Amino acid sequence: IADLVSQDMLSGTAKVLTLVEAHIRRMSVSTTLKADSLPVLRTALSVLNALVDVACSQGLLRPALAAMELCQMIAQASHDLTNPFAQLPTSHHSKVTRACAKADIEDVVALAECEDDERDAVLSCLPVADRSTVQQWLETYPVAVMAAELWDGSLVSSEEDDEEMEEETHALTHGARAEIKVRLETASSGPASTPSLPLSLLQQWWVVLSDGKRGVLAVRKAVPRQKVSPSGDVSFEVALRMAFDVPQGLSTDELTLSAVCNSYIDCDVEVPIPVELVTPGDIEME
Repeated sequence: IADLVSQDMLSGTAKVLTLVEAHIRRMSVSTTLKADSLPVLRTALSVLNALVDVACSQGLLRPALAAMELCQMIAQASHDLTNPFAQLPTSHHSKVTRACAKADIEDVVALAECEDDERDAVLSCLPVADRSTVQQWLETYPVAVMAAELWDGSLVSSEEDDEEMEEETHALTHGARAEIKVRLETASSGPASTPSLPLSLLQQWWVVLSDGKRGVLAVRKAVPRQKVSPSGDVSFEVALRMAFDVPQGLSTDELTLSAVCNSYIDCDVEVPIPVELVTPGDIEME
């Protein structure tokens, strides 16, 4: 950004990048610049979604993930991906970081899931005016669990203690068509809580199947839908199928299934899928 600004301070590119940077750093700007930021941020999110689609269609995992992460940063006005507590809607997030460290709370997911009295104790470090805002934000934070049913009917899950989970290796045939069924459950759904973003943003997820974290094999965008159990419990769930062609050059022994949220930082989940690659000739010989 500094290089662009030094080249031409009046260029549209420099102004757009400066406004985006000011937003994700939660910098105070004039009323006029705030008005200019609104269409810039709206367009930026649309362009980033398109970039994700293009990158995934070309099998480019890193550019796709970078665009997804920038969507999260704009949604929560947070530039620090290394500290997920920086996305909290308060200027005193460093106090929450220290309080969580003392309470052995590792991340925002753990803070959102802890008992009310424990969470109240952590948030007591904040000014009174910020506590209710942060508490309401945490109630919308999407704690997610994902499971995948493979083409051979076995199950893998993002929950380490899932009793149904099987750790067997699954055979994939070079050049064959394969399918995976995915179930994603989240603790919340609907509009995302984005106090610093003056736009309404619907919570969505990118479900990405990748080859050894290098190339995208399949991707789907999904919106959690409300599901009510016979007992009356409410959950939010996505069920989808993903078909992909096993590339000839696939050399990894593990695929990765990822669910990436468009509007919150550090709530993404991954499921490793052990695979064994075989050729059609190997199958015939067996």
